[in-house]
Amino acid sequence: MPKRLVWIVYLFIAILTLPLLVLFVQKAQQYISRAGGTRASIIVDAQSNLGILPRPWEALAQGGEEPPPMLQNLVGDIKNLSPRYIRIDHIYDHYSVVEKIDGKLIYNFSKLDETVSDIIASGALPFFSLSYMPPPISQDGQVTSAPQDWRDWESIVEETVKHYSGKANKNLSGIYYEVWNEPDLFGRWGTSGDPDYRLLYHHSVTGAGKATNTNSFFMGGPSLTSYQPTYMKNFLEYVSDNNLRLDFLTWHRYSYYPDDYSNDAQKARETLSGFSKYEGIPFFITEWGIDSENNPFFDTKVSAAHTVASLRQMLGNINLGFIFEIKDGPPPGDSPFWGRWGLITHENAGLSKKPRYEAVKLLSELRGNRVRVNGEGSWITGFGSKTGETIKLILSNYDYEGLNSENVPVTFSNLDPGSYIIDMKYTNGNTKKNEYVVTEGLISQNVIMNPNDVILLTLSKNASIGIFTQGRSEESGDSAILVSDAEFSLPLNAPLSSEGTISFDIKPDWDGRDSTERIILDIPIKTGTIPVKHITLKKSKIGFSNKLVFGIFDENTSKIVSAAVDNWLKGEWQNVTLKYTPTELTVLINGTPVEDLANNITVRGGDEIIIYPFKGALDNLVIESGNKEILKRTFDGSIDE
Repeated sequence: MPKRLVWIVYLFIAILTLPLLVLFVQKAQQYISRAGGTRASIIVDAQSNLGILPRPWEALAQGGEEPPPMLQNLVGDIKNLSPRYIRIDHIYDHYSVVEKIDGKLIYNFSKLDETVSDIIASGALPFFSLSYMPPPISQDGQVTSAPQDWRDWESIVEETVKHYSGKANKNLSGIYYEVWNEPDLFGRWGTSGDPDYRLLYHHSVTGAGKATNTNSFFMGGPSLTSYQPTYMKNFLEYVSDNNLRLDFLTWHRYSYYPDDYSNDAQKARETLSGFSKYEGIPFFITEWGIDSENNPFFDTKVSAAHTVASLRQMLGNINLGFIFEIKDGPPPGDSPFWGRWGLITHENAGLSKKPRYEAVKLLSELRGNRVRVNGEGSWITGFGSKTGETIKLILSNYDYEGLNSENVPVTFSNLDPGSYIIDMKYTNGNTKKNEYVVTEGLISQNVIMNPNDVILLTLSKNASIGIFTQGRSEESGDSAILVSDAEFSLPLNAPLSSEGTISFDIKPDWDGRDSTERIILDIPIKTGTIPVKHITLKKSKIGFSNKLVFGIFDENTSKIVSAAVDNWLKGEWQNVTLKYTPTELTVLINGTPVEDLANNITVRGGDEIIIYPFKGALDNLVIESGNKEILKRTFDGSIDE
């Protein structure tokens, strides 16, 4: 083959394989990068208390997507997220608050009042972005320009504060007034030249200060598109030099990277360190999300995972992070999802709740004190809270590349002995429940997390079940529960069917001569009649003998079998098996049938078994319904499935 032809063949092959080579290199880079990442192994210290859990997610924002009212049909959905504040901008150019007639400013807050009423009905307070410039007072009629006369702007701010914070008007307390929205973008307001944001802020504070007979309110800014240290420093120097009020500091942040939120807070602390008068003021990110532009991620669980991961970085750094935004604007085409920022689609698109909405709803369940959570990884992060005996842990597997899946070990440590339930909720509505008995202070389980899963785990104590003792096997690690002082219940994984078995080991703290009546266990059931009946096992004295009595009881009737226990010795283990079918009740002691009863028996239902304080130890409790095991408790601290 001629050399020229050989080179042509080689070149043709190279061109064909180049895309595959590029893809291979990209994948290799991803795998190398991920090989350097850390897998999560979560440990929650149940006895830790890191103080009141900050809740920066209790703040929402709505942009000026369309003429008001924008929130009227969302009050209930917003209320479900438990926000404390809802931020709105465009209050002067979208709500027709002011006009100028014959040189006089005329105010009409009625449109804005409607939206404020919706905010209050949702359980929140308004957070006003004092924007934009009303055209009647703008120097060129544009809403992003400076006013013709700063006195007009001062008057508008004064009237706004009087209307909402004034005791003689709306009488709201704790309202925040933020001066402008993204001044570095809308109007190109700088910290020198024209227009100068520092003057805008100065005249805003002056106007607010003229309002009298008001409740407490707050003034702040500058609501930049991002944290810009030089801009902030110049702004703070002016505010400090002129002894102006500054109650909070604000900026926006749109980023794929959750660490950017905590990094911004650190920069803000560094900037404020030179201004002792303002050190310690709250930091608010008054708009944030994964992208400042339309992005398909806003419609998927990627944004949900990003939200939780970013809020994890805000904890202890950012006082409030205003999630932007509540509702999409009208869709431009037929698709209800178009990558817009909203937690909920527009009403023209069905008001569908996106995964990010569901993530915020899960977050709203976290309250009380923060608990220590160790073992976060490169992708899976989380935090938790404790209220009373209940611990809530939220985990996010944020990975915008959609590659990271983990089987995450989750351990709750330093738990008191007892019966516990873990409920798991996902943003897609799926739920899962597991039940545990704790003897050695630990619950451990693995949680499978696919890319961008968000999971809320709720650990609740089902019962305080006393102390534990050596189990029947007498092997190391085998425990039994002492049931002496209080009853407790265990949930059944499924209702009882028409036939089943209850078996357990019992070590009485009494002997067969004990004549005290003792209820050992009870399962409330339905038998197709009223009232509700019970499957019950108790020890009773019948005639001259002490017996275990097993049967179906109600207020008036009973169907029972019994077995003598006169020969039982205190502190000796016995195995008891109770069986029921549609035609028979049976008691077995240590594997030997003692008595059965032929009768017509109907059993269905039942969602828990109640163990009563019979004075003794219980081990290896198993309940079968049909051929299915619906409860197993070994009481040795391991996971019971």
